[in-house]
Amino acid sequence: YDMPERTSPWWQVPQALIDKMLLKDASALQHNILRDLQHQEPELYHSFPPHTLERKVTSLIDAFGATHHDLTGGIITRLKQE
Repeated sequence: YDMPERTSPWWQVPQALIDKMLLKDASALQHNILRDLQHQEPELYHSFPPHTLERKVTSLIDAFGATHHDLTGGIITRLKQE
């Protein structure tokens, strides 16, 4: 039988579920922000010792909230102010 062609992604994850998962464990979010920071702002990324940067990013995720609309941008701005 014929199925209509679906656009990708054809599935959606409810935002409430994503928010709940981020509140439980933000380690994947932290990893992604650190990776983005390394690619977008390499000088800033390398201006902190790795452990210190990880702790700062974790602290800023907590301060901004894991679902902040521009979390990476907010973290980069805050780190540049230090």
